[in-house]
Amino acid sequence: MSRFLRLAFVFGSAAFFAVMWGRLLRAHLPSAQPPPFRPDYARLLAEDQESRSAEWDVYFADRRVGKCTTAIERTSTGQITVQANTLVNVGPMVSRVLGVSGDLDLAFRAGVSPLRGLQSFDAESQALNTVLRGAVLRGEIMLSGDVGGERVNARVPFEENALLGGALSPLAGLPQLDERSVGTSWRLHLVNPIVGRLEEVIGTVMGHRPVALDGEETDAFQIRFMAGANQWTSWVTPEGEVLVQGTPFGITLRRADVPPEVIEALSPEP
Repeated sequence: MSRFLRLAFVFGSAAFFAVMWGRLLRAHLPSAQPPPFRPDYARLLAEDQESRSAEWDVYFADRRVGKCTTAIERTSTGQITVQANTLVNVGPMVSRVLGVSGDLDLAFRAGVSPLRGLQSFDAESQALNTVLRGAVLRGEIMLSGDVGGERVNARVPFEENALLGGALSPLAGLPQLDERSVGTSWRLHLVNPIVGRLEEVIGTVMGHRPVALDGEETDAFQIRFMAGANQWTSWVTPEGEVLVQGTPFGITLRRADVPPEVIEALSPEP
């Protein structure tokens, strides 16, 4: 077994990211593969927009357990940075599911090119004793840092259809959606920053429903993500703004500035 695989296994026994995104999402995918997905990072900021930010409440079942804040900024070189900071209070019920205790922190920052996609990322967590740096170079992620106190230096295959977001950070780079999108499926990879891995999943636009946002009516589109027998759903606007984001292990991210009645209507049952 290679050094990187040994380190991933050690970390997986201590941190729920490796457990959930490793064991759950590495299940066999259906043999009939939909076309690959290419994220649309150019839409993260409007042409005349230099930055924006948002907040999400983190829920486990029907209990609020934390907060996530995100900031998206355009640099002087035209690159876009996406930063998510999350803090989750892991109580007894959550601890039994995730295998960790105390406050769980995660700071995730990525640099993306509007045309070329993901270029770099870094992730830090004091609770998990983890600091990772990743850079995309010639079809690979050059990964370095410390995971659970163990040194990591590895090369991870990179796919251009990598979509930012996952367990504790909102999805970024989703495409424009409309009624014609319903029934469309993609093959994509979610970035798992903690172990520097890309997890392959299938995303399908299941349907849409009207919602009232900022005094105007718009549609919320339901996207189902599936890996083998594991599936979860997220609700996004036509512009790709995440309203509710699910995960395969019961945690949801819910947009804090959206009316509670809208979030409740879109949130899954506990």
